[in-house]
Amino acid sequence: MRLALTLSVLVLGVGAGLAAGYFVFSSDDEEPPRAQTGSGPQTESESESQPQGEGACDLEDTSGCVPGAELMLTDEQWRCRQPLARYAQELGGSLPLKVTATFTTFIETSGPVIDLRESCTGDGTDAVDLILDIQGDGRTRGGTGDALSVKLTARDLDITGNVDCGPREAGSHQDGIQAMGGRDITFVDLEVGDWDAERSTCTGATGGLDISSGGLAETRPVDYRCIRCRVIACRRGFSTDGSIGVRVTDSAFRSGDPAEREESLATGEVGLCDFVLSACEIHPGAREVVFQRNACDEYPYEARRR
Repeated sequence: MRLALTLSVLVLGVGAGLAAGYFVFSSDDEEPPRAQTGSGPQTESESESQPQGEGACDLEDTSGCVPGAELMLTDEQWRCRQPLARYAQELGGSLPLKVTATFTTFIETSGPVIDLRESCTGDGTDAVDLILDIQGDGRTRGGTGDALSVKLTARDLDITGNVDCGPREAGSHQDGIQAMGGRDITFVDLEVGDWDAERSTCTGATGGLDISSGGLAETRPVDYRCIRCRVIACRRGFSTDGSIGVRVTDSAFRSGDPAEREESLATGEVGLCDFVLSACEIHPGAREVVFQRNACDEYPYEARRR
């Protein structure tokens, strides 16, 4: 049986001095579509910025994504503070840049494993700029904090790949992706946690994907997109607050497996989380949110079973 739901809400007077916000929500119980082949012709700038595989490597189709340059990390963190094209050139290649983070154990992190921050920019086209492979397992290896953050003046970034956390520490606030600033950021065909195995790797304290204002710089995340994302986290799949212009389409979010609150972690903690919030949360402080054709599914993940 197919279930479709469409909801439009006009939010007035959200927060002091904020203009009205427009929120569109639609959902059905089918699996969201994954990357499609056969995208239209590329522009000259797109074709020059990436090697070509069998498919394209852009927002319409990531099936042909082949890295033009690769950065390999082992048990360490990385901060992006210059254009990604410059990192790729320093490595002797071109965009898209692939960053792979592998772990032999868990590493205690005061910040995220991958930190995209001031002056970290993409090429300004719809071509994918950054391919991530952050290989935590949530239990024995990986970063104890967030796997990925986007903040400050990061902009024009199109990101694909997989993002996984390591075991949480006592008192840690661990999200898969924490976006606290930045502008014109797109996550496309991005996976947080092990979707197929229905297994979280991140607490999802605020969310497996959290797009919210915060931090010392008091910046707002502006014009974010999440296209065909798949996110599973222990406490909450998706959350947005204090953002402007977030668009989430054809994506799916899961949370709430009680078994993940009972496992012993290498850090000595018990469980990826100790309580569950929800699969998706859109707070009143988020303005101009569009949420279409998405599945928000709490354990036992009925959307998959129908």
